[in-house]
Amino acid sequence: MDNIIRLNGQWFYGYRSKCDQPVAVPGMIGEPDESAKETIWLKKHICMPEGDYTRASLLLKGARFRPKVYIDGAGVSERGEGGMTPTWHLLDSRDVRPGSEFDLQVVLIAHKHNPELDASYISDPEANIASCIWDDVEIWTHNNVIIESIRPFTDHKRSILSVEVRAQLASLPIWPWPPRKPTPEIGAQCRLTATLYENNGGMLISRTVNTDQKITSVELPLTLCKTWTPDSPTFYRLSVSMDDGTGPSERTICYGYSPAGETILRSITYTWPFWLRGDAKSYIDAYDVDIFWEKVIRPLKEAGGNTIFFDKALPPERLLDACDKAGLFVGLEFPYFRSAHSIVPSQAAQWRWFLDLAISHPCVCFVEPWEGDDELLTEIRSEYSRFSSGRSAKLRAQEVFI
Repeated sequence: MDNIIRLNGQWFYGYRSKCDQPVAVPGMIGEPDESAKETIWLKKHICMPEGDYTRASLLLKGARFRPKVYIDGAGVSERGEGGMTPTWHLLDSRDVRPGSEFDLQVVLIAHKHNPELDASYISDPEANIASCIWDDVEIWTHNNVIIESIRPFTDHKRSILSVEVRAQLASLPIWPWPPRKPTPEIGAQCRLTATLYENNGGMLISRTVNTDQKITSVELPLTLCKTWTPDSPTFYRLSVSMDDGTGPSERTICYGYSPAGETILRSITYTWPFWLRGDAKSYIDAYDVDIFWEKVIRPLKEAGGNTIFFDKALPPERLLDACDKAGLFVGLEFPYFRSAHSIVPSQAAQWRWFLDLAISHPCVCFVEPWEGDDELLTEIRSEYSRFSSGRSAKLRAQEVFI
């Protein structure tokens, strides 16, 4: 997409705000013992492209722990928690505008300073988890509408894709200043367009509605869609554009018309039987998709496997992209959230980030949450009720893995 600036590659890192040592991002930073005990500062010089946008947001797909973001030394976003799931950060600075240049800094605290109230706290006393950026870094340019999440739900009985969009308006455009147009208040009419594209870029179906709600659903017919299966992994691009009159904001996710149905929150549902044959993998820092393909996907597929379960932690999203393309069912476990003292608001926020990522990949067919999350599940179940059949996903091991 034209509105994405990819920031993987060389950064500079250091401790106590001194960033003078080169490092490849994503990846481990320095010596593991040191990066597990000290707050890490990372810096990259950014040149913003020209274009018709007024805002920009930083997407850290995986940056542990509790990332803070600075523009030319001034704090613009403090996530305040997390690191084991994606986090979004509005770059709320007038220095971020078309054609501008600035130093972007990301600060990660050491795990030993991560409070137990944070759901990303790892309670294993032997854990020596180094702070690092373990997944992609991107800047998304947009306008006044901030699209917070896109949740695609497939209604197999009606062959309908229901797209739930959650959005909010920024308070004022940062650029230009003063604003070219009056800034609408929250609740003003927005024009929302949901479009399904084939993977080669051809448009399949599109629908536009007007909305004044923070949560809006749009339905798209799926009569022209092919099914995503392990033998024929056809997937599409689902794009959502919203315009409040100050210019469009756009966000895109992956979508597959999967026969596995919607399988979130202790549920596993199939519209016809599938035999899951696969392997379980503990968390791996696999940043090279080619290596993952050759050492994991290819041997698994050649052995007749169609499933992989990522144990204990969310993998880098590029590995889920590879599983979408390869036709592998994926099981995910709620990432490392083992703190008995973490509070429900922290758990719920990070659960949402985790689940929104899971349901944007057709390969993900079941999720295994941490046992004992009844209060948490009650907190967020209503938001994801359509993705849950209400039945247990505890299958006998021989039914899932060989």
